[in-house]
Amino acid sequence: VFITEPELVAGAGMPIVYVNGAFTRLMGFEWDSIIGKTQRSLVGAATDGKTLEAIRTAQTRRLPMRADITLYRKDGVE
Repeated sequence: VFITEPELVAGAGMPIVYVNGAFTRLMGFEWDSIIGKTQRSLVGAATDGKTLEAIRTAQTRRLPMRADITLYRKDGVE
């Protein structure tokens, strides 16, 4: 689980404000190294650009959305 601020930071995404223990174990990040970074720092090239644009639009308009995205661990593994 990771939780972000509800507001977009221009050109950067939404800052991460909380991660649980399962997130740190699965993704390889220490709590203090990921808090404040944006969710975009976890998204990799395998995620379709159209999907990312749809997510940005939904976030900007504050609309619900469901999408499959590829996240990358700290070591770069999908």
